[in-house]
Amino acid sequence: MNQWRSPTTEHIYRNHPELAIRSAGTSRKARRTVSHSDIKWAELICVMESKHRNK
Repeated sequence: MNQWRSPTTEHIYRNHPELAIRSAGTSRKARRTVSHSDIKWAELICVMESKHRNK
């Protein structure tokens, strides 16, 4: 639900000079739900569980 893992990773890497980071969840209850524009923007998308990839 974009409450712990994703925001934590975003926080860790947000100042990395070679990376642009966004975090989003797949649930409608997520703090920030992944959008089509996020997917278009991303060069790489990391997921933690198969159900996230399937969504």
